[in-house]
Amino acid sequence: LMPHLHLPLQSGSDQVLRRMARRCKSAEFERLVNRARSAVPDFNLSTDIIVGFPGETDAEWQQTLDLVAKIGFGHLHIFAYSPRPGTRAATLPDPVPRPVIRARSQQLHEIGQRMKRELLKSYIGRRFAVLIEGEQSSDGSLVAGYTPNFLRVFVDNPAGATGLGNSIREIRCRELSSAGDGLIGELLADNH
Repeated sequence: LMPHLHLPLQSGSDQVLRRMARRCKSAEFERLVNRARSAVPDFNLSTDIIVGFPGETDAEWQQTLDLVAKIGFGHLHIFAYSPRPGTRAATLPDPVPRPVIRARSQQLHEIGQRMKRELLKSYIGRRFAVLIEGEQSSDGSLVAGYTPNFLRVFVDNPAGATGLGNSIREIRCRELSSAGDGLIGELLADNH
């Protein structure tokens, strides 16, 4: 098993989770994450959040923000609620206005980007066995892959070495990518 897990939270508010008919409560989710992090080094967690579920109050939204900040995620998948015909949720009262949903989504995107950058920065200077998936530039001077805990790494390949795709190579993470969505690394000399 790899040290990455995508575990959908959906909401940090137990009241919203109840309206969603989810069986998990926020405290159970937090306990599960804490157990995984204490047992698995470099454990990276991503999640799904639904923004604007019917009846979501400002206080319930704040509970989600608080739990997201407390847990910390490597990546957030953020979805704006939209009614689906024939579902129980489509019949719930108190729909959240679209401008509120957009504002909350933007707020959460900004938080998610900050968390991801901070996580990535914590790996600068470290070595990882990276699964190189393939070339990122037409001349082969840049390849990309993922660390075991699913962090994107871009690797300079100035010599244009071939055969790197679909291989695992030792990489030192050097810096944050210019877009802030991954790491820039270097192939270490002890690679074969």
